Amino acid sequence: MPPGVVVAMPSTPEAEGAAESPVQLGASEGVDDPTAHVTTGVTTGHVPTAVRRLDTATFTRARSPRRVPRRPGYVVIAACGGAITATAFAPWGSPLLAPVGVAVFVAVARATPTRWATMRAGGFFGAAFMGLTLSWMWASLGMGPWLALTFVQALWFALVGLGWFAVRELPGWPVWCAAVWTAIEGLRATWPLGGMPWGRLGFSAPDAPWAMVLPWVGVSGTTFLIALAGCALAGLTRAAWSRQAPSGAAYGALLVALGTVAATAQVASPVANAVAATAASDPVPDPVPDPVPDPVPDPVPDVDGPPGEGTEGQARVALVGVVQGGVPGSGTRVVENHRQVTRNHLAESVRLADRVADQGVDLSLVLWPENATAVDPTTDPTARAAVLDAVDALGVPIVAGSPTAGPSEGTARNETIVWTDAGPGQRYTKQHLVPFGEYVPFRGLAAAISSRVAEISRDMVPGQTARPLQVAGVRIASAICFDVAYDDVIGPQVADGAELVTISTSNAMFLGTAQLEQQWMISRARALETGRSVVVASINGISGAIGPDGTVIARLPERETGSMVVAVPLLDTITPAIGLGPWPQRTALALAVVGLLWSLVLRRARHRRASTLQSGAA
Repeated sequence: MPPGVVVAMPSTPEAEGAAESPVQLGASEGVDDPTAHVTTGVTTGHVPTAVRRLDTATFTRARSPRRVPRRPGYVVIAACGGAITATAFAPWGSPLLAPVGVAVFVAVARATPTRWATMRAGGFFGAAFMGLTLSWMWASLGMGPWLALTFVQALWFALVGLGWFAVRELPGWPVWCAAVWTAIEGLRATWPLGGMPWGRLGFSAPDAPWAMVLPWVGVSGTTFLIALAGCALAGLTRAAWSRQAPSGAAYGALLVALGTVAATAQVASPVANAVAATAASDPVPDPVPDPVPDPVPDPVPDVDGPPGEGTEGQARVALVGVVQGGVPGSGTRVVENHRQVTRNHLAESVRLADRVADQGVDLSLVLWPENATAVDPTTDPTARAAVLDAVDALGVPIVAGSPTAGPSEGTARNETIVWTDAGPGQRYTKQHLVPFGEYVPFRGLAAAISSRVAEISRDMVPGQTARPLQVAGVRIASAICFDVAYDDVIGPQVADGAELVTISTSNAMFLGTAQLEQQWMISRARALETGRSVVVASINGISGAIGPDGTVIARLPERETGSMVVAVPLLDTITPAIGLGPWPQRTALALAVVGLLWSLVLRRARHRRASTLQSGAA
């Protein structure tokens, strides 16, 4: 080859794709430098040494099969990563695999040759991850809704891939990648149509070593930690595979992830002392399901009547009754059998009253599930009489879920109502409604597409804000069904003084699917995050109680009519996660924006340098 001749990239599809990749064009950390492919022919004269070296490196790396995998391989590997991530959730319940699945995705995103290839890989990752995680929708609602929601969620993960392509070569890249994941996770949990928070990495934490991080940084902060661990794992694995020294970024990310878990393990949980003191001085009695040979536990010492006044350093204890009335037949048809459902809850409440009376137990309150009356009990005389009869039998307030009339004709609300012998009192209105289940967005257009829209005769109206309910001296943070998955429902009520979290849910249509266990896991994550006991009443299950440390106190069998009494500590300590509020999510979003802007600035600077070198070569 004559002196001064510069050889351009070979005109093969693989080489053309590789020319766009910072991974192929740069050093081990990747240098996204447009000068690597500005020479497209033969030039004569003096050529800067830097250009010759860069073109030589470009040619070599573009031809390397280890650095340019075939495109179909990207999407297959990414989909495998999505499937691995899905196993962190029910029905598999392997949370230790969450960072492994993320690591597979990270590895693919750092190896793909173009931003579009990275987006495709992200889409396939998201389709596998969310398709498996949301498979209960197929079983309960049909293939169409499942496919539609999976597609929408896959688009969000395509954006994750695009973001990772932009920030993957920045100094400290694991931090930026983890921030992008966390930021987009928060966005998909809110948009469109209220978002879909299922599949947030932080929800998989209760049975993992990093569960102890939840009271400190909440669900969003825990998601960031898991994603950061996945990035570190990907970086270290890549270094080991290529027999190179691991980058400082990968080592640093691993140290941050492990150090955070280790540090929180050494620092007492904000609620641990109160819970431990309560357990040591006043052991919480075992919950009692029905049927009960010797049904109700002995009363908790020093807890008579209203919740006891805890001594210094100890939590008060409340005795909460939980009623699971059940639904006849398949268990999925609540509305069609609503009279029987209400009668079931009344009859089981009467049985519970007899049992606690025989044992001398003084209940604090009783929780009924969502749709325990599927008609408005404030206007329907039959439903109203049933609830009041149950209150009279128990002698304590009942917190029951019911639909009520909305603010205008053709609208309704989904509410939990505090019932006493004086009738209905304080209420909580569900804030996050299920589209095409509790309301129909774009009703006119939807009706033209599907005749099934007519089955939803009225749209429910969401509640805007919530204050803790005052029930028999207990301040309660209420949530209804899917509300539990949203950050703006329970946390603000706990910050406002709630001592106990109650969740009324139906989930009848999801009976026999993984949705029940997934929602139960989310409830456990909220218990850890808030440092509060969580009591759940479901119409068919899962009903039960969770301690402030995320441990399961008790749960009733699914698809059975039954009730139980649980003794739960009442705490008012504010965890750091509640004190931080939305700031972990906001911080992740800010970091993601900074990382993307930084990458844009660097890219433009490299283009300017490329133009300068090209002018000099000419």
